[in-house]
Amino acid sequence: MELLWNNRKLNYKCNNVSKFHKKFKKIFSEIIMRKYFKFNGKIYFLLLIVFLMTLSSCILFGRADDDDDDGEDYEGGPTISIIYEGMNNVWDPGVWNVNIEDYDEGLEWVIIEIDGNMYIRDLDLDEMESVSYQNIPVPAIVGTHVITVTASNEDDFGDDDEEDDEEGTAIKEHSVTLIPYDITPPVIIIDYVGESNMDDPGVWNVYIEDLESGIDTVIILVNGIIIIEEQLGGITSHSFNDITVPAVIDIHTIMVIATDSLGNESQVSQDKTIVPGSVPGPGPIIVI
Repeated sequence: MELLWNNRKLNYKCNNVSKFHKKFKKIFSEIIMRKYFKFNGKIYFLLLIVFLMTLSSCILFGRADDDDDDGEDYEGGPTISIIYEGMNNVWDPGVWNVNIEDYDEGLEWVIIEIDGNMYIRDLDLDEMESVSYQNIPVPAIVGTHVITVTASNEDDFGDDDEEDDEEGTAIKEHSVTLIPYDITPPVIIIDYVGESNMDDPGVWNVYIEDLESGIDTVIILVNGIIIIEEQLGGITSHSFNDITVPAVIDIHTIMVIATDSLGNESQVSQDKTIVPGSVPGPGPIIVI
């Protein structure tokens, strides 16, 4: 005959002894500290007997798992995620969004610090399964800023003595480095080398620089046609050399458009007029 303690229809789960123990400690503490009613030896004795019976039944008869138990052990400690939204500069320093969950044990307390200073101290979560803290502002100061999130499923804040493997404290950090806000677009220099004629139409050399935010994209057009389009990924300088001037008698235009990592755009153009080459001189004069 299957033991009653292993009946899966029971709502009570023996495998969560630590959770019952936390409840036992909390109830007992309220009896003593808050004095809901006068303490006497009989009350303590009854509570102790209930706890010991629960503990002994789980040891003797094993776990009574739910039907959907996958057989994996809970490793302990809440799960913390930190998401940053912002532009990494002092004009738009951004915010952190923090999500914490512990569906096995439940959350007891959360501490959030920014640059080592207390920002949130939430010590009475009472076994909530999940909690979120949205739009935590990043300090609008140039430099690196760190958010530290500490979450625990232990009911006693500051108690380092973990009762079992299912109780635990998780810590996670995230850092953001802010740069000064930059409104200066990239610097573009176009240099022509050649004779501006059909014999030597010449070439253009292009130099682009942005020391503050870095160069993001570059587009170069000759006579309205794109000949170069590149993503530079934030490097501070780059050169494009030997861009050929068309060997056609006409006015030819090069246009360079550069955008930095913050969206500042600069545009520089240069015209070059190509003329015919040298004209051959008269031939030798023959006298008869």
